[in-house]
Amino acid sequence: MHALLAHLHEVGFGAAPRPLGIDDQGRNDLAPWNLMVADDAGWAFIYWDAAGPRSRLWDVAYAIHGFIPLSAHPDWQSPDAGDRLRVFADACGLAESERRRLAPLLGRRTRSMHDILRDQAAQGAQLWARL
Repeated sequence: MHALLAHLHEVGFGAAPRPLGIDDQGRNDLAPWNLMVADDAGWAFIYWDAAGPRSRLWDVAYAIHGFIPLSAHPDWQSPDAGDRLRVFADACGLAESERRRLAPLLGRRTRSMHDILRDQAAQGAQLWARL
């Protein structure tokens, strides 16, 4: 994330959040609904409004929620979720120590998003109120 934000600032894109360090900027919304795919070779994440200070693992936990997904509900469970989770962690280059720290973050990150949706809906904030 730091390298991307630094590059955007170097080329004069001032709308991107200021890079603060190697692992202190998170996108905070890495999810399928914010991914645009042009073709087999091109894709980009859109909607950077939520970017800000967060850890890399916090972003990874949210991305897993959207891309794997994981669920305790039997109707929404996927038999290959464990394999998909392993592939995702491998693709992110997570070390064993990061994988161990990631596991407890999964529930906390999902609960955090639930709380944001609930609170924004209660305040009548659009788009959250319609969700």
